[in-house]
Amino acid sequence: MQEKMKENTDISERILQVIDYLKLNPNSFAKSLGYKRSQVVYDILKGKAKPSYEFFNKLTNTEYSERISLRWLISGIGSIDRKNQMPLQANEEMAEYIKHQHKPGVFCHECALRERLIESQNRTILALERTVIEIDKKNNSKQST
Repeated sequence: MQEKMKENTDISERILQVIDYLKLNPNSFAKSLGYKRSQVVYDILKGKAKPSYEFFNKLTNTEYSERISLRWLISGIGSIDRKNQMPLQANEEMAEYIKHQHKPGVFCHECALRERLIESQNRTILALERTVIEIDKKNNSKQST
C-alpha cells in the first residue's frame, strides 16, 4: 500500500512541476485540458487519484504535448522539456531490458510504466499518421479542382 501511495505522490509531483513549468495554476491547467471541473486535477495533485487514460489522452491532444515529455511525466526519466529529452541509445535500452529481467508472472512496475508509455506513443503515432493522411487528402482534393 505504501508503494502505491509513493507512485501517486511521484506522478502528482511531476504534474505539479508541469503546471509550474507551463506557468499555470491547477484550475487553468484543468480547463485547458478540457475538464469542466478542476477537481480531477486537484485530486491527482493531492494523491487521492491517479491520472487516468482520459487525463493522458487530453494532455496528448493539447499543444502541451509538443513541450512536455510524456516519458518524463510517466516515468520520471529524462527531462520535463520534450526538446531536451535525449533518446535512449540501443545499448542503454538493452541494459535496461536485462536489468528488468524477472520471473514470468512477477509484476514489475517499471515494465508496466514502459508498456503504457509505448502504447501511448503508438496511439500518438497512429493519430499523427491519420492527420497526415487527412491533410494529404485535403491537399489532393484542392489540387484536383
